[in-house]
Amino acid sequence: MESSQNFIHEYIKNLADTLHSQAKRAAQMDHPKMKGDSREESLKQFFREFLPQNTGITTGKAIDCSGKVSQEIDLIIYDKTFPVFRIENLAYVPVDGVIAAIEVKSELNSNTLEDSLRKSMSFSALEQRKIFLENLGGVNICDVKRTNSLTVRDMLGPGFYIYALSGYKSSSSFAETLLKKIKELKPVRLSYPRVIVTPTILSIRVNEYLPPYDNKSDPKLKGALGTYCTDNGTCMFVSDLLHKIYQRLTTLNSQFQVSSASHYFDALAYFCDVINAPTGEKPYMISFDSSEPSWFDNQS
Repeated sequence: MESSQNFIHEYIKNLADTLHSQAKRAAQMDHPKMKGDSREESLKQFFREFLPQNTGITTGKAIDCSGKVSQEIDLIIYDKTFPVFRIENLAYVPVDGVIAAIEVKSELNSNTLEDSLRKSMSFSALEQRKIFLENLGGVNICDVKRTNSLTVRDMLGPGFYIYALSGYKSSSSFAETLLKKIKELKPVRLSYPRVIVTPTILSIRVNEYLPPYDNKSDPKLKGALGTYCTDNGTCMFVSDLLHKIYQRLTTLNSQFQVSSASHYFDALAYFCDVINAPTGEKPYMISFDSSEPSWFDNQS
């Protein structure tokens, strides 16, 4: 009998391969504007094939209850129970209804990386309201102060992703560029994308299932971001995205039983595949824990 783990792994790999081939085919158009539009429409169609029926996908901006608006984002996956405001063919999605935001680039370089990071920061600057039930029938079920936890906010909030069809070939050159942009833009941890991926590079930051990276040269400093040279990064991206989507769509029935499909998509398993795969190039970590961000090789 085929194991469920092998089936899910094969499913994720097929999705990752299809995603890359469809996006690459759409990007072969000559005109830059048509190339971008075709790429976004192709990816929307790709995601619609497996997104749950109560989710939608659009190009547009996120907006919070105070009226603050993010920069325009290529793909926004949202909960359809929230309204979408459309003005002159541009969608405005309430940030509390956003599940994930994806910026798509034909090539990841210094300029497109900065543009995407600025969009991620504008998105994370929006106010998100998460209300916990403090008690139910006199039984304390949650401490509302947990909303101050970065881990809880990361788990409950939408994820931001950068997906590029080409780009850096070396984790060291990417880490060097990334560190320069972080020093210039000064993003906080949750304003940095969960995953940045090209066919050859993966960057993933600390999140609810991935603890800080150890800095062997200075144990007091913990890495918040890891960069890797790998061809398995798209599987990691797809798995983390599906985990985020189904985590958001967790249901609670009248018997207070929680149902979720998020555990079917164990992004940590793909992350282990990435770090254990022999690439010939060491991964690099970036620490936010000091006044001056730094990067280090945690294998030294």
